[in-house]
Amino acid sequence: MEVHLTPEQQAFIEQSVRNGRFASPDDAVRQAVELLEVRERELAETRTLVQEGLDDLEAGRYEEYGDDKLHELFDDIKRRGRKRLATERLT
Repeated sequence: MEVHLTPEQQAFIEQSVRNGRFASPDDAVRQAVELLEVRERELAETRTLVQEGLDDLEAGRYEEYGDDKLHELFDDIKRRGRKRLATERLT
């Protein structure tokens, strides 16, 4: 496989190798590809979650909160978050 980089990208990689960040240009490119793979997985997960939310909206699976009820929603979110944090600290 042959990869063509811009002069700026090539200089960045060469500088990173000189600084000891990577053992070789190949190592730098491998790490870049690994990061791209992670980004693509996270993007796919985000798209799935967004679609689930849209599906819930379309199916009517949601609650509406007016200004007078928002404090209840926020209090519930904080309560659940604190409970989750306490549980995670125990494990």
